[in-house]
Amino acid sequence: MTAINQNERIASLDVIRGFALIGILIANVYAMTSLGFFKLSYGIPVADETQLDSTIRLLINLFVDGSFVSTFSFLFGVGFYIFMTRAAQKGLPEKRLFLRRMAGLAVFGLLHLIFFWVGDILFTYALSGIFLLFFLRVKAKTALIWAIGLLTLFFLILASSALTPEAFLTPMQAQGMQLISQAQAAYANGISVEWFRFRLENEVSMVVSGAPFLIPYTLGLFLLGFYAAKKEIFVDLASKRTLFKRLAIIGYITAIPFMVLLLLAHPASLETANGMFLYDVILRIGALPLALGYMATLVLIVSAGKLKGLTARLGAMGRIALTNYLMHTVLIVLFVQLTGFFGQISMAQNMLIVAVIIALQLWLSPLYLSKYRYGPMEYIWRRITYGKLS
Repeated sequence: MTAINQNERIASLDVIRGFALIGILIANVYAMTSLGFFKLSYGIPVADETQLDSTIRLLINLFVDGSFVSTFSFLFGVGFYIFMTRAAQKGLPEKRLFLRRMAGLAVFGLLHLIFFWVGDILFTYALSGIFLLFFLRVKAKTALIWAIGLLTLFFLILASSALTPEAFLTPMQAQGMQLISQAQAAYANGISVEWFRFRLENEVSMVVSGAPFLIPYTLGLFLLGFYAAKKEIFVDLASKRTLFKRLAIIGYITAIPFMVLLLLAHPASLETANGMFLYDVILRIGALPLALGYMATLVLIVSAGKLKGLTARLGAMGRIALTNYLMHTVLIVLFVQLTGFFGQISMAQNMLIVAVIIALQLWLSPLYLSKYRYGPMEYIWRRITYGKLS
């Protein structure tokens, strides 16, 4: 097992991770500023959108949704390989350290979920990450087979939701509307006892109980990253430019049919619950090759030494990804709750919020790292992982 060179990691993986953070915020901001999470979960169509907002939503569906969280998950698998190989080379108890690392991530996730936002992914990552230990010593090909199998299983289960009989959909949507009504009452009070009680009783239980369902998807993506790391895809990038050009072409060409399907299905398929569920399946599957195209393109840009100013800032964002990811939620949730703007922000206004936050992080991240080696949350996570070994 060969560890990936630290310089290459900064020049490629962290840039990709920083880029993925931007996409994740674009995809999540609607659910952070409204009750959109509940509507999507219960198959309740979004109504009364302007043409501009509908167009923005379509563009996000085509080019953002699914692709960036897939990229982030893929990088988690790469990071697992790097972490374990480096720990082993230093003679450290890698499995014990990784379990402590996942325990720390689970704590971050639960705190994030309980006190801020229903869309947390850290808890699911921690839960899925534990299963990576079963694949630590397997061959790269075995990891790839398992990745494909787990993703196929997840998409088959997800596709089955699009076949839900009307007799089940009606009460499900009624339950969703009742929950949304309760949420509107709770969120109307801003950050309050009622808001916190509703979130604890409804949102937290929903996410924690639903996390096992996402394990095949998340673990499958982790294993794809683990496979790439074991095959040393990100080692000696200058000699692999032809490979990454091919991967970029394959990714974009493969994504095109799914984009066409989404265009043909929009917006009619979003008017019914089953249509929304089927649309989501197409979107998630098509997001995988698109993510491959994005990652390969970024590797080509970094390895060619192009856009150095921008890639340096993206790399800085990626190096403190945990801090920046949590900062997204804290800034947005506090803003909409303290100002009373929750549920009143259009998609266009959401994009302005994203632009401000990303500009802030592109500026602050390199400035912070010029003085400190780790981000504040990364430092805490490291202490949880290593304790006195750090």
